Amino acid sequence: MFHSVRTRLTFWYAAILSAGLVAFAGWMWFAVHRYLATSADDRIARRVQGLNSALESEADESINALREELREFAIEVPEGKISAVRGRGSRDLLRPAGMDEATLWNAPDGHIGDLFDRWLRYRALRTHSTVKGEIYDLAVATSTAEADNFLAQFRLLLIGAAPLLALIASLGGYWLSRRALTPVDELTSAARRISLDNLGQRLEVRHTGDELERLGDTWNEMIGRLDSAVQRMRQFTADASHELRTPISIIRTTAELALRRERNPAEYRQALQNIQSEAEWMTQLAEDLLLLARSDNGTLTLRSEPVDLDELARDAAGETAPMAEVRGIVMRTQLGAGDGRVTGDRRALHRLLTVLLDNALLHTPPEGTVSIETSAGGGGVAIAVRNSGQGIASED
Repeated sequence: MFHSVRTRLTFWYAAILSAGLVAFAGWMWFAVHRYLATSADDRIARRVQGLNSALESEADESINALREELREFAIEVPEGKISAVRGRGSRDLLRPAGMDEATLWNAPDGHIGDLFDRWLRYRALRTHSTVKGEIYDLAVATSTAEADNFLAQFRLLLIGAAPLLALIASLGGYWLSRRALTPVDELTSAARRISLDNLGQRLEVRHTGDELERLGDTWNEMIGRLDSAVQRMRQFTADASHELRTPISIIRTTAELALRRERNPAEYRQALQNIQSEAEWMTQLAEDLLLLARSDNGTLTLRSEPVDLDELARDAAGETAPMAEVRGIVMRTQLGAGDGRVTGDRRALHRLLTVLLDNALLHTPPEGTVSIETSAGGGGVAIAVRNSGQGIASED
């Protein structure tokens, strides 16, 4: 139903706000209604208290004097004419002028309650008072017409204003959500522009210190990890092609030399053995490429074994000699390590030497020289590959 976060946020904002407005309007109406009812009840209580005071002050006077005092009290007190007093032999000492007398005497006895007269609502009370041995009946009422009219107008105001406020607030919520989510749209658009060809780019992050900044930083960190992974993958591909090029070149060169002219069976056998050896080496190399991948990930584990450097150099030179012969390059071997040994991974060292020799052959012109040398001295052994071609630039 709602396809965007902006729409859902606006919907939930409007729903929660509407519920809050309804609850607030209900509470306001209840509070005003309670306040008006309490005010009416307080007026009745004060009027009863005033009648008692008048009775106490004129209790010793004649009935006429008492009636006059109560009449003057009713005239002076707001809505005092809606009052009635009986006493001294059930005589009417004060009669109501603003309400039917029979209706007033039907007011709730002992507590303040509602009383209706010709569809008008009143708050009324009928009670008893003893003054100097005489029992008097009192009945008072106050009209709620003004309060009821105010409540009706207030209710209409709440009913009319709540939807309007909800609408205005919803529009404001939509504008706020749109404004708040604009940076998210910008991050999304920027992320879509980044591909494998431009992983070096980063999202522009606003330094606001909020969740959006953390989101942008997290995206940039993830892109950085992807960039590193792609770079490792590319490096691995380049290393793999470089590693495989040497044995493939040896196999091709050995086959070309064997087919260049007729040879005796022993020479063919030797060529096939060399090809078989290199094929086995390629199989082992394919397995070692997995080690190379783990090396890029920092998880490579090398074997540790004694390695004879002279023997290692002799084997590497023998494997690359056919390529040197085809290219017209002189391959020289100078072995001087003697019994010198190192502790390391023989296959990794052998692969290193063959790659160095292959590079030396690639960058050596015909009739040039490539040499592999081992030496001992100073408490250690050394191995070096040299060529007569172009050297490696100092910056490389």
